[in-house]
Amino acid sequence: MGRPRVTWLRSVLLILMCAGIFGQAWGQVTTISFARLVSQAHSAYLDPLIAAFELANPDVKVVAVESAGDGYEGLAQTALLGLAAGRPPDLVQTGFTFLDTMVASDGPVALDPFMEADTTFDVAGMVPAMLALGQLDGATYILPIGVSTPTMYYNVDLFRAVGLDPDRPPSTWDEAAEYARSDTPWGGRTPKPRSVKLRPIRASRPTPS
Repeated sequence: MGRPRVTWLRSVLLILMCAGIFGQAWGQVTTISFARLVSQAHSAYLDPLIAAFELANPDVKVVAVESAGDGYEGLAQTALLGLAAGRPPDLVQTGFTFLDTMVASDGPVALDPFMEADTTFDVAGMVPAMLALGQLDGATYILPIGVSTPTMYYNVDLFRAVGLDPDRPPSTWDEAAEYARSDTPWGGRTPKPRSVKLRPIRASRPTPS
């Protein structure tokens, strides 16, 4: 019996749902089912990672699993339905907000033993805050491949109209709430659409440790 291919951890392991792939003997082709987002945007970073992994591990084939719905909600549903049917995907791409639900299903496998066994895996190369999003009760279930950055746009002309500095947009939720109070010319109502200048809020980029 062979050991698991923990090399996958270096590329894009999100949630490992079951230990079924560990029972393959060396010399046989191991198929890993991966419930993932398949849009053009997500394929742009997932496909090269999968191709690189398969090139380094020619006896392993990664096969995409069709999602039961849209987005991360659909992927979580795919994993949970598969688990209930006894056929969960081996890997699941999911959002960290689903961590509690997934772990409560008893499907995910804690990754810490594999991370410790793989001498080439350097956890110090990950941003601690991102890594913590995939941890629950002292165990790591999700390894991050990225985080979303929501962007808010604001109307420069309306900022000036109420005496706000458009070059100093809100930087916290409290400031955003203060800026949006009802003592404005439109009385708290959304103004009618018109020609506006849009400018994204400036955000600092996380610095890897």
